[in-house]
Amino acid sequence: MSIKDQILRSPVSRVSVDGGKIKFIRESKGLTQLYVATFLSVTTDTVSRWENGRYPTVKWENVEKLAEALDVTPEELLDSGAGQPGGNRISGGSSAEDRRWRKRLFPIVLVIILAIVAGGMLILSSRQKVFTVTATRFLPKHIAPGQPFPVVVRVESSGAQPFAFIMEEKLPINFTVLRGQPEVAAFDSGTNTVKWIGNSRLSSPFFLAYLVVTSADLQKSVDITFTGRIKADNASGLEQHIQGNSELTISNHHWVDANVDGIINDEEILTAFSSAELLRDLGVDMDLIRQIWSAGSYSWDQKTNQYQIGK
Repeated sequence: MSIKDQILRSPVSRVSVDGGKIKFIRESKGLTQLYVATFLSVTTDTVSRWENGRYPTVKWENVEKLAEALDVTPEELLDSGAGQPGGNRISGGSSAEDRRWRKRLFPIVLVIILAIVAGGMLILSSRQKVFTVTATRFLPKHIAPGQPFPVVVRVESSGAQPFAFIMEEKLPINFTVLRGQPEVAAFDSGTNTVKWIGNSRLSSPFFLAYLVVTSADLQKSVDITFTGRIKADNASGLEQHIQGNSELTISNHHWVDANVDGIINDEEILTAFSSAELLRDLGVDMDLIRQIWSAGSYSWDQKTNQYQIGK
C-alpha cells in the first residue's frame, strides 16, 4: 500500500517529517527560511522548528505546500524511519509534475497579466486624450471710432469629457476691453492681451465674450487684427489658434449694419438679438439697436461721434 493510501486510511491528519532533509533541500536550492515561511503563510520560527525536529509532525496540507515550495514530492519530506500515520484526506489530486509546471508557469502568467493591465491603462489614457478643443471668433466687419462693440468666441470640444482651458486674445493697439463674460481673469497691458481661465462644466459648446472700445480719433487706415489661442488639458494638440474672423475696418456705420446701407434691417437685428442675453450682460446698448431698426435709418455725427437716429 502506498504512503498516500495509508494517509487516506489514517484517522489522524499529521505526518512525521525529516527535518534534516527539509533543511538540506532548502539550503541546496538557495532558499531562505523567510521564503518558505512566506510561501506557506507561517512564521520563520515554525519552519525552524520543523527543521530542527521540535515539531516532528506536520499537517499533511502543510507538507504538500512545503513540497511545492521546495519543488519536490511530499513523500521526499517524510521521515522514513517513523511510523506512517496519515491524514484523513489528501488535499488536491495533482501530481508532483503538475505542481512543478504550475510553479514554473507562475512568473510567465504574472508577466502576461501585468502586460494586459498596462496595455489597458495605456488604451484608457489614449482614449481620454482623443478629442480636440476649438475656438471660433465672431467679429463685426466694421466699427465706428470711440464706439463699443462685442467680440464673441465659441468654444467646443469633439469629446464629452470635461477639460480645463486658458484662452488669450491679443487686441490691436488703441483697443481697450471694458468687460468680459465670463469675467476676464487677467490683462497684460504690455502686450494688450486679455486672458480667461475656466472649465468645460459649462454647457457645450459655450461662449466667451468681451466688450471692446477704440479711441475716438482712430484712423481708417490703421491695420486692425485680432489674434488669440486656447490651451486645453487632456486634448490632442494642447494649443490651438482661435479661428474665425480676425480683421475689421473703421467705418461710420453701426457694427450691426453688416451691409453698411444706413439702416438695420430685419435680418441684421435678428442676428444681433439671437445673442441678446449675452450682449446685455456685456453692456451692449440693445435699446439703441432696436431704435435704429424701428426708425428705419441712422447717420453718423462726426462732431459728437454719436449716431443720429432717423437721419
